[in-house]
Amino acid sequence: MKKYVDAIGLLFAVSAASAFGMTEEEAKQVVARVQSGATYTEMRAVKHKGSPAYELEYIYDGDEYEVIVAPDGTVLDQYKDSGMPVIVSLALDVSTQLYREQDAGVELIPVIVGSYKKFWFRGLQHGFYAYKNPYLSISPMIKLNPDIGYSVDNAESGSTLYEGLDDTSFSAEGGLQLMFQLPGVSLEVNMLTDLLGDHEGQLVEVALSHAMHFGPALLVPEIKYSYNTEEIGQFYFGVDPEDATFERPAFEVGSTSDIELSTVFLWRFASRWYMVSEASYKMYDDKIEDSPLVDDTTQASIFVGVGISF
Repeated sequence: MKKYVDAIGLLFAVSAASAFGMTEEEAKQVVARVQSGATYTEMRAVKHKGSPAYELEYIYDGDEYEVIVAPDGTVLDQYKDSGMPVIVSLALDVSTQLYREQDAGVELIPVIVGSYKKFWFRGLQHGFYAYKNPYLSISPMIKLNPDIGYSVDNAESGSTLYEGLDDTSFSAEGGLQLMFQLPGVSLEVNMLTDLLGDHEGQLVEVALSHAMHFGPALLVPEIKYSYNTEEIGQFYFGVDPEDATFERPAFEVGSTSDIELSTVFLWRFASRWYMVSEASYKMYDDKIEDSPLVDDTTQASIFVGVGISF
């Protein structure tokens, strides 16, 4: 699961109102009146003591603040933003099998979403804000991959296809994330490299997402393009000459490009409890089609979990 820490905040405050009565320009004027020199960042509809109101966010002297105002602009409350709660969940992950002679993938994985001070947690991606303004954030980050690749121990009974190979079922990358807030969408760019010496490759990910709110629920569809250097392609789908057998001839993949469609769904069904889920469909590069290890060039997966916020 990926991202959307900023969007999750709306789950705590969004009301049944479907449109703002206050304009962005009016919100900026209120923030300027409340704190001279502050930078307005966001507005959302809320309920304050049972009445319609607006929550305005702004940044001043590097810190984030929130002010609650009535529809006429009257200030009702203001406070320093303490950050998003952290949602910790355990999810059941089910996916179609990408590899030959591997049992269907069903796993329990921990998923963490939220933020603490400058640290953010987005499923299996974690980082901290080195720089942030209303339109751009820059974050050093790590990305964990516990559910891709093949496992020698997961080979079907009687299979010898993976004998002598090392598992590729876990890897971790680190690097830099740029997150751009554009009108209606978020543009995410990740530039990553291997951290554990597994594939020793690099990758670039570019993703577009759009957050949609339905009362206590959040839906975030996303499309992502990934470019992977040849080391990554070889790690997951290739067979080196020294590992070649009659059953799995040597195969060189080269660099690859993948496209993934996904949708994240979060639903707060109690004060601290959430359903956390994601469905995805990934289309791998056609270059892997002739790999002796590969059964398909597409993979569908879904995970569903329950989490508690702190």
